[in-house]
Amino acid sequence: MINNLIICHLNKSPNCDVPHFELVQETQSGLGWIWEMKCTKCKFISEKYKLFREINTGCPGRKSATINYGFQTGVINCNIGNDSARLLLTSSCIPPMSKGTMQRITNNVCDKVVKLAENETEQVVKNFRRRNQTLGLNKNSPVKLQMDGTYRSVHIKSRHEMRQNASQTIGIACVNETDNLDIIGFHLINKLCWVGAWLRGKGYDVECPNHEYSKC
Repeated sequence: MINNLIICHLNKSPNCDVPHFELVQETQSGLGWIWEMKCTKCKFISEKYKLFREINTGCPGRKSATINYGFQTGVINCNIGNDSARLLLTSSCIPPMSKGTMQRITNNVCDKVVKLAENETEQVVKNFRRRNQTLGLNKNSPVKLQMDGTYRSVHIKSRHEMRQNASQTIGIACVNETDNLDIIGFHLINKLCWVGAWLRGKGYDVECPNHEYSKC
């Protein structure tokens, strides 16, 4: 940016030997910024510089900043949500994105992560089938699996359930016939979204997360 700024100033204001640049306008784009500079010794005003790399999301309109998608990719891979992430940014004196923007980017990132996971799982299943064919096994031969599940609960017990109360649960199935222990199946159940529960109660076919107006 600095090199381009100096060259543009030299071309447009050749009589200004020692420029003095100041920030005229800054525009926030999520966690990225767009700057516009000016020279206080002449009337030079620069173009708008994007201080971030852009990513092509395939959607119409302005391209999104890579830092926004990278940040949301990190958020969904840890145990904090958007509210805690905004608090973390604010505590670090970094202006956070709006809640709506963060949720929109989260939905887009989650869709891509889910698609990537499904493609990898499908490839693992194809490789395992190819292995069984090489060993001369029937395609309907039973497969040794090991399964595990985990849950998340905000309460130790429930007044309405005989068993353990849980707001989120996930089950994972791994192939137990190789040393890689590849995951070939998983299932997630989420009860944190009251909007989804309300819509299902009204008869709408929605799945959490990532449905319209999702709160999970």
